[in-house]
Amino acid sequence: MTHFGILCLEATGHLNTMFPLGRELQRRGHCVTVFSGSGGQTKAQAAGFSFCDIYSAGDRKRGGETQTPSATVEKLRGLASIRYTLQKFAQIAQTRLQQAPAIIKEHGVTSVEIFCEDLAQPIKGKQLAKSINRKLNQWMKGELQASIEKISLETGSTVSVVNPAYTSQVDHLTGTLLGRRERDCFIRYTGDVIQADLNASINICIRGTDNNITRYMKASDVESEFLTRTVRYLVSIGKSVTDALNLGWLVPKFKAKALKLEDEYHSQG
Repeated sequence: MTHFGILCLEATGHLNTMFPLGRELQRRGHCVTVFSGSGGQTKAQAAGFSFCDIYSAGDRKRGGETQTPSATVEKLRGLASIRYTLQKFAQIAQTRLQQAPAIIKEHGVTSVEIFCEDLAQPIKGKQLAKSINRKLNQWMKGELQASIEKISLETGSTVSVVNPAYTSQVDHLTGTLLGRRERDCFIRYTGDVIQADLNASINICIRGTDNNITRYMKASDVESEFLTRTVRYLVSIGKSVTDALNLGWLVPKFKAKALKLEDEYHSQG
C-alpha cells in the first residue's frame, strides 16, 4: 500500500476536482491524506480521507505569521492597498509552498514516481485581461514547479515532466480524441462518463511513458499524433472519421485535419 498526499487549496472547486482522484487511489487500496487549509477538513474527512491543516502546520514551523498592525492596514488606500494585498498573498503562498515538502514528509507520504505537466511553458493563444494577472500566473506556476521538485527530494520520489498538450481532451481508455469534456466530466464516445480531472491525471501518467510525445513537441504535432491514433482506432472498429463526426464522437474542430490524415492513412495501405 502506498501513502499518497493531495496538496490543494481549500476552496470547494479545488477540493471537488481532487476528490475523485483520491477515491480512485483508495479503490486501488492506497492511503490518501489531503493537505489543505482548515476550511477543507470537514469535506476531506467526510469523503473518507486523512487530513492535515498544512497552513497551521506551516505557521507553527516558523513561529506564527508576522502581522502588519491593523491600524497601518486600515490607512492604506487605492494602489497602496492593492499592492499590500498582492504582496501579502505572494508571501503566504510562497512560504507555504516552500514548507509543504517537509510537512508532507512528516506525515509519511510514500516515495513515488511523480508525473506532472510542464508548467514553465507559456500557453499560446490564452490572453489574460491584465498584465498583473499574467505575472501572478507565471509566478505561481514557477513556485508550484519548484515545490513539486522539493517534495520529490524530501520524499525520495522522482519527477518526470511531460508535455501538457491535450491531456484533458484525450480519452485515457482509448488514447484517442473521441469524446469531449464538459465542465468536470469527460464524456466518452460510448456515452460513459469519467470525472474530467481523473481522466486528465491518468493521461499525464501515461504521457510519462509515451515515447512518441516529447516534452517540447509543438501542440500542433501532438494534435496530429492523437488524430492519427484516432483514425487507426476508428478503422479497428469499422468506422470512419465521417461516421465519428456524424455520431458526435469527434469534436468538429478536428474535422479538416482528421479527414486529411484519414486519406493519408488509407493511401499508405
